Amino acid sequence: MEKKEKLTLKLLEGLKEIKGVKLYGSLDPKKQIGIVSFNVEGKSPSEVSYLLDEKYNILSRPGLHCAPSAHKTIGTFPFGTVRLSVGYFNTEEEIEYTLRAIKDLAR
Repeated sequence: MEKKEKLTLKLLEGLKEIKGVKLYGSLDPKKQIGIVSFNVEGKSPSEVSYLLDEKYNILSRPGLHCAPSAHKTIGTFPFGTVRLSVGYFNTEEEIEYTLRAIKDLAR
């Protein structure tokens, strides 16, 4: 498994364990391109993305991601999801930090 797949798997597995977080898409990192979509119960994607940026300096993208029909299909229309991207230059520490931040927001 390559580095990006390992980091994506770590993020997916960590998010699955956080109460109030709903994941969308494949949970298999081999079927991913390093993009993870999720929502936090009780908060809009825009609020989660804003708080990740303001409180934790974590960049994400909220909303419909130029794909409103896809969001209608998965039931997240009209607000969409929060999207994080994992890349080769990310570190395990950054993934762990991100998971702690999302766990804090999901309380």
